[in-house]
Amino acid sequence: MNIRRGRMTGGETFNRGAWVQIVAAGTVTVLPEDGTEIICADLADQLGSCFGLALNGPGAATSAEFPNNYVKTNPDTGAAYAADDFIYICQAVPGQLFRTSAIFATGAATAEAAASITGADRGNAMQITYCNATTPDLGWGLERTAASTGVVGSNVIEVYAKIWDVLDARGRSVTTTGVGTQYVFEVVNTIRP
Repeated sequence: MNIRRGRMTGGETFNRGAWVQIVAAGTVTVLPEDGTEIICADLADQLGSCFGLALNGPGAATSAEFPNNYVKTNPDTGAAYAADDFIYICQAVPGQLFRTSAIFATGAATAEAAASITGADRGNAMQITYCNATTPDLGWGLERTAASTGVVGSNVIEVYAKIWDVLDARGRSVTTTGVGTQYVFEVVNTIRP
Protein backbone atom coordinates (compact mmCIF):
# COMPACT_ATOMS: atom_id res chain seq x y z
CA MET A 1 0.00 0.00 0.00
CA ASN A 2 1.36 3.42 -0.97
CA ILE A 3 0.63 5.82 1.87
CA ARG A 4 1.31 9.56 1.76
CA ARG A 5 0.34 12.26 4.15
CA GLY A 6 -0.42 15.94 3.87
CA ARG A 7 -1.54 18.67 6.20
CA MET A 8 -5.18 19.66 6.39
CA THR A 9 -6.45 23.19 5.94
CA GLY A 10 -8.93 24.48 8.53
CA GLY A 11 -11.92 24.50 6.20
CA GLU A 12 -11.97 20.84 5.09
CA THR A 13 -14.95 18.66 6.04
CA PHE A 14 -14.38 15.30 4.32
CA ASN A 15 -14.60 11.85 5.93
CA ARG A 16 -12.45 8.76 5.72
CA GLY A 17 -13.10 7.18 2.32
CA ALA A 18 -13.27 10.46 0.39
CA TRP A 19 -11.14 10.91 -2.73
CA VAL A 20 -8.61 13.63 -1.97
CA GLN A 21 -5.43 15.16 -3.36
CA ILE A 22 -2.37 17.00 -2.13
CA VAL A 23 -2.21 20.38 -3.85
CA ALA A 24 0.84 22.54 -4.58
CA ALA A 25 0.74 24.14 -1.11
CA GLY A 26 1.20 20.65 0.37
CA THR A 27 -2.27 20.60 1.88
CA VAL A 28 -5.00 18.00 1.43
CA THR A 29 -8.15 18.97 -0.49
CA VAL A 30 -11.21 16.83 -1.21
CA LEU A 31 -12.03 16.33 -4.90
CA PRO A 32 -15.24 17.96 -6.19
CA GLU A 33 -18.35 16.37 -4.67
CA ASP A 34 -20.55 17.72 -7.43
CA GLY A 35 -22.30 14.67 -8.86
CA THR A 36 -19.83 14.20 -11.70
CA GLU A 37 -17.03 11.74 -12.31
CA ILE A 38 -13.41 12.42 -11.40
CA ILE A 39 -11.56 13.83 -14.39
CA CYS A 40 -7.94 14.92 -14.77
CA ALA A 41 -9.00 18.58 -14.71
CA ASP A 42 -10.07 17.97 -11.07
CA LEU A 43 -6.49 17.04 -10.15
CA ALA A 44 -3.93 19.66 -9.20
CA ASP A 45 -1.28 17.16 -10.35
CA GLN A 46 -2.52 15.96 -13.75
CA LEU A 47 -0.46 12.79 -13.45
CA GLY A 48 -2.37 11.99 -10.28
CA SER A 49 0.67 11.16 -8.16
CA CYS A 50 -0.79 13.03 -5.17
CA PHE A 51 -4.32 11.62 -5.42
CA GLY A 52 -6.01 8.86 -3.45
CA LEU A 53 -8.40 7.72 -0.76
CA ALA A 54 -8.39 9.50 2.62
CA LEU A 55 -7.66 7.09 5.47
CA ASN A 56 -8.84 9.64 8.03
CA GLY A 57 -10.70 12.94 7.98
CA PRO A 58 -12.19 15.72 10.08
CA GLY A 59 -15.87 15.04 9.38
CA ALA A 60 -18.44 17.80 9.86
CA ALA A 61 -21.66 18.61 11.61
CA THR A 62 -24.77 16.55 10.92
CA SER A 63 -27.01 17.90 8.15
CA ALA A 64 -29.78 16.73 5.84
CA GLU A 65 -27.16 15.73 3.29
CA PHE A 66 -25.01 13.98 5.90
CA PRO A 67 -27.34 12.76 8.69
CA ASN A 68 -24.80 10.33 10.13
CA ASN A 69 -21.94 12.80 10.07
CA TYR A 70 -20.19 14.21 13.11
CA VAL A 71 -16.97 16.07 13.87
CA LYS A 72 -14.21 13.47 14.22
CA THR A 73 -11.48 13.32 16.85
CA ASN A 74 -7.89 13.18 15.61
CA PRO A 75 -6.29 10.13 17.26
CA ASP A 76 -2.90 11.87 17.13
CA THR A 77 -4.09 14.81 19.26
CA GLY A 78 -7.23 13.63 21.05
CA ALA A 79 -9.04 16.77 19.88
CA ALA A 80 -11.13 17.71 16.84
CA TYR A 81 -9.11 18.01 13.65
CA ALA A 82 -7.57 21.43 13.13
CA ALA A 83 -5.50 23.16 10.46
CA ASP A 84 -2.12 21.48 9.90
CA ASP A 85 -3.20 18.08 11.28
CA PHE A 86 -2.01 15.18 9.11
CA ILE A 87 -4.33 13.35 6.72
CA TYR A 88 -3.12 9.97 5.48
CA ILE A 89 -3.85 8.97 1.89
CA CYS A 90 -3.73 5.60 0.14
CA GLN A 91 -2.41 6.68 -3.26
CA ALA A 92 -4.20 5.70 -6.45
CA VAL A 93 -1.11 4.32 -8.18
CA PRO A 94 -0.88 1.45 -10.68
CA GLY A 95 -1.45 -1.89 -8.95
CA GLN A 96 -3.21 -0.44 -5.89
CA LEU A 97 -6.62 -2.09 -5.52
CA PHE A 98 -9.64 -0.57 -3.78
CA ARG A 99 -13.02 -2.05 -2.85
CA THR A 100 -16.44 -0.43 -2.84
CA SER A 101 -20.06 -1.39 -2.32
CA ALA A 102 -21.29 2.05 -3.46
CA ILE A 103 -22.38 1.36 -7.02
CA PHE A 104 -24.50 3.89 -8.91
CA ALA A 105 -26.80 3.55 -11.88
CA THR A 106 -26.10 5.29 -15.17
CA GLY A 107 -25.90 9.02 -14.54
CA ALA A 108 -25.13 8.44 -10.84
CA ALA A 109 -28.57 9.65 -9.76
CA THR A 110 -29.50 6.52 -7.78
CA ALA A 111 -28.04 3.35 -6.32
CA GLU A 112 -27.75 0.53 -8.83
CA ALA A 113 -30.14 -2.41 -8.62
CA ALA A 114 -28.22 -5.29 -7.06
CA ALA A 115 -29.34 -7.83 -9.66
CA SER A 116 -27.46 -5.97 -12.40
CA ILE A 117 -24.07 -6.28 -10.64
CA THR A 118 -22.59 -9.54 -11.92
CA GLY A 119 -19.27 -11.24 -12.45
CA ALA A 120 -19.54 -10.22 -16.11
CA ASP A 121 -18.40 -6.75 -14.99
CA ARG A 122 -14.82 -8.01 -14.48
CA GLY A 123 -12.51 -6.11 -16.82
CA ASN A 124 -15.00 -3.29 -17.39
CA ALA A 125 -14.16 0.38 -16.98
CA MET A 126 -16.46 2.55 -14.86
CA GLN A 127 -16.43 6.13 -13.70
CA ILE A 128 -15.49 7.16 -10.16
CA THR A 129 -18.28 9.51 -9.11
CA TYR A 130 -19.72 11.37 -6.16
CA CYS A 131 -23.53 11.07 -6.08
CA ASN A 132 -25.19 14.18 -4.66
CA ALA A 133 -28.49 13.70 -6.52
CA THR A 134 -30.32 12.41 -3.43
CA THR A 135 -30.86 13.55 0.15
CA PRO A 136 -28.86 12.31 1.91
CA ASP A 137 -25.96 12.10 -0.57
CA LEU A 138 -25.01 8.58 -1.63
CA GLY A 139 -21.36 9.70 -1.55
CA TRP A 140 -18.39 8.27 -3.46
CA GLY A 141 -18.66 5.14 -5.55
CA LEU A 142 -18.49 3.70 -9.05
CA GLU A 143 -20.92 4.76 -11.73
CA ARG A 144 -21.96 2.00 -14.09
CA THR A 145 -21.80 4.39 -17.04
CA ALA A 146 -18.97 2.77 -18.94
CA ALA A 147 -15.88 4.93 -19.14
CA SER A 148 -15.47 3.74 -22.72
CA THR A 149 -18.44 5.88 -23.77
CA GLY A 150 -16.19 8.93 -23.65
CA VAL A 151 -13.13 9.74 -25.71
CA VAL A 152 -9.69 9.16 -24.22
CA GLY A 153 -7.80 12.44 -24.13
CA SER A 154 -10.96 14.55 -24.03
CA ASN A 155 -10.73 15.07 -20.25
CA VAL A 156 -13.97 13.13 -19.86
CA ILE A 157 -12.71 9.71 -18.89
CA GLU A 158 -9.01 10.18 -18.22
CA VAL A 159 -9.47 8.82 -14.67
CA TYR A 160 -11.57 5.70 -14.26
CA ALA A 161 -11.96 2.43 -12.36
CA LYS A 162 -10.94 -0.86 -13.96
CA ILE A 163 -12.93 -3.68 -12.36
CA TRP A 164 -10.71 -6.56 -11.22
CA ASP A 165 -13.23 -8.61 -9.27
CA VAL A 166 -16.89 -8.76 -8.26
CA LEU A 167 -17.64 -10.00 -4.74
CA ASP A 168 -20.73 -11.18 -2.89
CA ALA A 169 -21.78 -9.94 0.56
CA ARG A 170 -19.29 -12.36 2.16
CA GLY A 171 -16.39 -11.05 0.11
CA ARG A 172 -16.18 -14.08 -2.21
CA SER A 173 -15.73 -13.85 -5.98
CA VAL A 174 -18.92 -14.51 -7.93
CA THR A 175 -19.26 -16.41 -11.19
CA THR A 176 -19.76 -14.61 -14.48
CA THR A 177 -23.53 -14.81 -14.03
CA GLY A 178 -23.43 -14.56 -10.22
CA VAL A 179 -24.79 -11.45 -8.51
CA GLY A 180 -22.32 -9.34 -6.53
CA THR A 181 -22.49 -6.48 -4.06
CA GLN A 182 -18.94 -5.11 -4.20
CA TYR A 183 -16.31 -4.22 -6.78
CA VAL A 184 -12.54 -4.53 -6.45
CA PHE A 185 -10.99 -1.97 -8.76
CA GLU A 186 -7.81 -0.18 -9.78
CA VAL A 187 -7.73 3.52 -10.61
CA VAL A 188 -6.47 4.14 -14.14
CA ASN A 189 -5.21 7.54 -15.26
CA THR A 190 -4.82 7.49 -19.04
CA ILE A 191 -2.37 10.40 -19.11
CA ARG A 192 -0.02 8.93 -16.49
CA PRO A 193 3.29 8.07 -18.17
